[in-house]
Amino acid sequence: MAPLFRIVLPAVNQTEIIPEGGWKLKHASLPRLQQQSAPPKEDKPRILVVDDEDYVRDLLREILESEGCSVHLAEDGPRALALLDAQPFDAVFTDVGSRE
Repeated sequence: MAPLFRIVLPAVNQTEIIPEGGWKLKHASLPRLQQQSAPPKEDKPRILVVDDEDYVRDLLREILESEGCSVHLAEDGPRALALLDAQPFDAVFTDVGSRE
């Protein structure tokens, strides 16, 4: 069985409803993680965000870039696989769903 990771993110202060039925981050006070023992990395963490919803990809990009990450976006599996073949990533953010 593959390992399961659960990530709990802090709530944001305010959100704004946008006409497309989504939401957009207006203001967030996210706590910054402090490294205790490891020396700071010289380069930015490389993150791949895969989601079929534009607003989700854009929101994650905004949050991750504000935290100092280098973010790459893919709207579907084939594009994500092409990016993964072309370069290494430190983490991948994706949703899991089924089509019926």
